[in-house]
Amino acid sequence: MAQVNYTDNGLVFITKETGSAVTQINIDNCFSANYSQYKIIIDLSTVSASIYPAIRLRAGGVTESGTAYNTQFIYAGNTTVAGGRSTTATALISASYTLTSTNSGCSIIEILNPYQTSVTTGYSFRADRPETALIEMSLEVGGTDATTSYDGLSVVSLSGNLTGTVYVYGYVES
Repeated sequence: MAQVNYTDNGLVFITKETGSAVTQINIDNCFSANYSQYKIIIDLSTVSASIYPAIRLRAGGVTESGTAYNTQFIYAGNTTVAGGRSTTATALISASYTLTSTNSGCSIIEILNPYQTSVTTGYSFRADRPETALIEMSLEVGGTDATTSYDGLSVVSLSGNLTGTVYVYGYVES
């Protein structure tokens, strides 16, 4: 996926990070007092094992990996629709989908107030093709009760390795 310049739409490109066959992609110093809302685009592909990426917040280079997150999701695949929630999740957004060597997926995530010392919330829309002639989607919301000032994020594989690029944009406040 080529970097998109969203400046005309109120978004400013902040940074991107690429990983190849890694268990996590960390992006530090991408959140600041300049913006209160961010768009994160995760464009992943893989050539080996299935992966299950998740978004965790970071402060000072340290990933918040405890159970401080709360999540709620809706998933649709084939003719199945399912939902669930967790009040002790280990990630802000689970972006939970499977990628194998024959497909790819993309998650678009919005995060509100990660740098401010207030509750951080976010949502994710995910689409992928787990196999030929099948498309899946999910919508997930997440939040943390912590009032930590986060300055970064980590895209973590809960299974397998990640290969792809994570883009971070800030919304212009007018």
